[in-house]
Order: sequence, then C-alpha cells, then structure tokens
Amino acid sequence: MIKQIEGSILDIADNYIVVEASKGIGFQVFIPDPTQCKVNDNIHLFTHLVLRENHIALYGFHSKEQESVFKTLLSIPKVGARTALGILSVFPLADLFYCIQEGAPETLTKAPGVGATTARKIHLHLSEKWKDSLPQISSEPLTDFYSEANDLLQEMGLHAQESQTILRQIRQKGSTAQTAEELVAEVLKNRK
Repeated sequence: MIKQIEGSILDIADNYIVVEASKGIGFQVFIPDPTQCKVNDNIHLFTHLVLRENHIALYGFHSKEQESVFKTLLSIPKVGARTALGILSVFPLADLFYCIQEGAPETLTKAPGVGATTARKIHLHLSEKWKDSLPQISSEPLTDFYSEANDLLQEMGLHAQESQTILRQIRQKGSTAQTAEELVAEVLKNRK
C-alpha cells in the first residue's frame, strides 16, 4: 500500500500530475485541481490507492483531512473516486463542511458528475456521519458576496480552488470591497 509520496512534479494534466519519487520512476497521481501545481516543484501528498478489476489508480491529497474526506465520500453508495475527487476539486474542506452543516445539498451540484439526487444522498450521508462532530478545519468558508465573487471568477475561467484561495487571501488582508464585483476587480488587479 502506498500511503504517501514525495518528489518533483514532472508533468501536469487536467486531472493528474506525474511525481518523480525516485530517480527515473514517475507516479501518476490524481489530485484535486492539479492546475495549482507547477512542473519541477517538490510536492508531498498523502495517498489512497484504488484497486478495481481493470483499473489501478493512485489519488493524492495535500492533507490527511482531505484524504479522510475522500475515503468518507467513497463509502457512500454509487459515489466513485472520480466523483469524490471532483467534489474535493470544487470545494475546499471548509466550504464542504459549511455546506453540510448549513443543510445546502444543492450546492454540491457544482461538482462534476453530481446531480440533485446524488447531492442529496451525499448530504444525507455526510450530515449523519458528522452529526456529532463536524471535522474541524482551519479556514472559514466563503460567505455572502465572497461566494458570489467566487462564482463570477469561475465563470471567467479560474479553477474553483484557485479562486477560493485568492478570495481568502484578500479577505485576510482586510479587503474593503463591498460587492462581488469590487472583489472580482481586486482579484484581477492583484493577478497582473
């Protein structure tokens, strides 16, 4: 069993990266939002190996919490690794926890491959599993017009995790923006 991997990023694709963990050996690792990575950067990932009759895949995560949520999602009937990874690509853990806590299953339909029925099933399963103790995460979810700005940025082509990270950084710096449009303008100004 491969529990973690560390090495240099050799290649980046839409849904995976190739990590050279040992001289000349590259591992294909499916990760949430690989566009956040850069070739030649060093990376450390916690991993989960999925074995199927005709498929072997290694999934990687930046934190043990993210890996744990991935495994929890896999325990839900009819939720596979692609769907679980899609959810983690769209929702940082804080936003996923907030969605479950606030009873907003329709929000989960933003993830690829998640329709209304699957979203309700995931929400029901996670809210039952986490009813006594919602996992703790260090950052707050995006709220109010930050969430609207996040949607606008994604429509403009930014990946979900990238836009959410940028918005959190702007909030931590003490942004004076009062609307989603002002936030988007601030993000675009800072990216130049």
